[in-house]
Amino acid sequence: MRKGLWSKRIPTILALSLLFISIWVTSFLIQSGIIVVGQATPNKTPNNVAISNITDTSFTVSFTTNEETLAGLAIDPKDGTSDVVYDDRNKTNNDLTAFYSHFITVSELQPATTYNFSILSDGQTYLDQNKKYSATTAPKIPNTLPSQNTISGKILLPDGSAGEDTIVEATIEGVQKVTVVTRSDGTYIISTNPIRNNLLDKFVRISPNQEVVLTVLRQNMRSSVKTLFSDAQAIPTITLQEQYDFTEIKQDQITTT
Repeated sequence: MRKGLWSKRIPTILALSLLFISIWVTSFLIQSGIIVVGQATPNKTPNNVAISNITDTSFTVSFTTNEETLAGLAIDPKDGTSDVVYDDRNKTNNDLTAFYSHFITVSELQPATTYNFSILSDGQTYLDQNKKYSATTAPKIPNTLPSQNTISGKILLPDGSAGEDTIVEATIEGVQKVTVVTRSDGTYIISTNPIRNNLLDKFVRISPNQEVVLTVLRQNMRSSVKTLFSDAQAIPTITLQEQYDFTEIKQDQITTT
């Protein structure tokens, strides 16, 4: 019995050991200032990198890889120690999970402060054209958050299965970019109450007639969705690789009426 039990557990123990060794080595190299730019694994190279959801104490970095990859961010030290931050979904799990779509929130930051970072993917370090990425937190705003509709819907993959592990980016004119990663059933909900303007110094109340453009990303697949904010709380289900313009449908309905 013991032999059978250990024969099942050894691969898991070895895998976790190798994983933690890889994380330790990566952190050591970062702290030592040694940067290894990943070029040997193009399928695990970060694509569609976006900085979004900026508040006075946090920001989010999202990106995709063509293969499932364990990824994170190496934040430049403010106190002499580098911080490695992993995917939001891995912050509550005992085991680190590899994903196609990566959604990493860096929190407990100072307002109106610039932070430099590099992206970690499959043990390699990636830069932005040979320079560190950077994000600046927003200033504090004393105003009360507005109460307004969410942006929500559901994503399907081309084969009809639920589009879990998919990035949804929402772009509205004059407003900061906001992103979310889909749930296991392919659904997504984007809160718009804390949304700010492009300068990040004011909360924004979005007009019902403002156009919302969603960019949906997973691996090398992409979809674009246009709708009005008044209809964004219940966007029809979409399939990745297809393009949608629900504003045209709305206009047709108004014309018919």
